[in-house]
Amino acid sequence: NAKLIVIATKGGGTARIKAKFRSPIPVVGVSDNEATLQRMTLFWGILPLPGAPVGDGPKLREFIDNWGRATGALVKGDRVVYVTGSEVIAHAHNVVVVQEVQ
Repeated sequence: NAKLIVIATKGGGTARIKAKFRSPIPVVGVSDNEATLQRMTLFWGILPLPGAPVGDGPKLREFIDNWGRATGALVKGDRVVYVTGSEVIAHAHNVVVVQEVQ
């Protein structure tokens, strides 16, 4: 019952793969790489969101909560799924976090 999926990516590979599934759930792609954000504009159903603090999990979740409430995409109680990597395994997205909007 997620309202939004957020993919934090360096190169955009996970966002590209997710786009192939044509998810009915909106997907936001965040990156600290401008070229990756530009590339994600070409992926089906992926909304690149610049300015997100990708390297800090709590700040990223706060950023998405604030952005979502400001745009009307999220309200208190909505669930957001975050997909990112722990950098333990190179080029792998191996962390999934589900958070409720506060």
